[in-house]
Parts: sequence; structure tokens; C-alpha cells
Amino acid sequence: MGGVANILVGEKPYAGIISAFETFSGKKAMEESQKQARALMSEQERRNAALESEARRRAEEEQGQEASLRARQAAKARQRSLAAQVGGSDTILTGPLGLTGAAPTAQKTLLGT
Repeated sequence: MGGVANILVGEKPYAGIISAFETFSGKKAMEESQKQARALMSEQERRNAALESEARRRAEEEQGQEASLRARQAAKARQRSLAAQVGGSDTILTGPLGLTGAAPTAQKTLLGT
């Protein structure tokens, strides 16, 4: 049963060998899948870079807010210390029933004593 018998029966005489067309189409499909994989990797790298950039921006913003808060707290502390040096005091605090302590009864003179 030679080559003629294979053709007559419908068998492929070279069943285990890949044809040139199959090799070319397989190579082309592999190149296309590699191209798609590179495109997906590139897109993922762009997303990662954007996420890292956003994280850095937020961290810098938080540091700026913390610095601003520290500056405000320092300014308030400085105002309190200056007020204490001058003799200033807090406002008289009252409860819901008004003043609870005795009111000063001494009259002030023109000199303030």
C-alpha cells in the first residue's frame, strides 16, 4: 500500500508533518497574541503609573495639611502665650443659670484700680 493507496482511502500520506501554510498561520497567530499581550502589559503599566502618581499626590497633600495644622496650632499657642504675658484672660464663662460666682462690687477709679 503505497502513496496511491493512501490517496484512494483518503488518508494523508504526511499526517504527522505540519504544512508550510499551517506553520505560517500558527506563527502569525502567535505574533498577534504576543502583540496583544504587549499592549495589555503597556496599558497595565500606564494604569500603575497613574495610580502611583495619584498616591504620591495624595501623600504630598496630606503632608501639606499636616504642616498647615501644625502652623495653626503654633500660632494659637503663640497668641495664648502673648495674651498671658499681657495679662489677658479668657472670657467669663457662664452656665445656663448665668454667673454663679459673686460679682465684683468695688468701683473702678479713673486710673483703673
